[in-house]
Amino acid sequence: MAERKRNKEIHFYVTEEERKLIRRKMIESKTKNMGAYLRKMAIDGYIVNTDTTPLKKQYEDILRKFNFSTSKALLFENNKIVNACNEFINKYSGEIKTDNENVYKFLANSRISATYFTDTSISLCNKYALGKHLKNALSKKVWLKSGAYLVIEVTEALTVIDVNTGKAEFRSNKEKTFEKINLEAALEISKQLRIRNISGIIIVDFINMSKKESYQNLEDILKSYVDCDYVKCSIWGMTHLGLMEISRQKREKPLQEIVQEVISNET
Repeated sequence: MAERKRNKEIHFYVTEEERKLIRRKMIESKTKNMGAYLRKMAIDGYIVNTDTTPLKKQYEDILRKFNFSTSKALLFENNKIVNACNEFINKYSGEIKTDNENVYKFLANSRISATYFTDTSISLCNKYALGKHLKNALSKKVWLKSGAYLVIEVTEALTVIDVNTGKAEFRSNKEKTFEKINLEAALEISKQLRIRNISGIIIVDFINMSKKESYQNLEDILKSYVDCDYVKCSIWGMTHLGLMEISRQKREKPLQEIVQEVISNET
């Protein structure tokens, strides 16, 4: 594996020798009537070999079901947890940890890389303050570093997000301060939409600014933030009332609804 440095970024590429080696190992591990697609993460021959064995078994199971099934039969369905974990690892380079042995075995059998947390002196929830993070993710008020804050109100029809100056310090140039708070709020809003899995119509009331170009800059930056979202999120611009219109594709239930269901099932 070689690397190239450009504009302070490191770009990795596979050499021709490595490419030939990978191709040879893949040909050795595959069977007749089987094709293969290799990603950059599967450079090590060991990874290639261990990955193909369960995939071949899965393929054989699907064929077996196909041969004995009637029309309109479901042959295979990916587990939602597996899909979410794969997306988290591949898209955000995330790391998965669990202190539940059954969950760890399930992830291992699903070919998902996970770390088994074995420290008995502290629970995984306490170590990473998951309770606190969950409470913050369900709170209507979200504080920003500048001292400003967001108020997130979810209704049946839409979600309203209000940006407030709060405890933010105003310097000589108020316009610059408002711009800075709005840009900070835009970043946090893009995070909150993903964390809370808010979908549908979202209306954002940013702090009023006097310059048209400031709103255009805010819209462009917010678009760049939502580009990394795992579902389609569109910025439709400012309304005549100075409100930002956003729409976000619905996928699964929002966090608030999931937590409410868990609480109701436990009571």
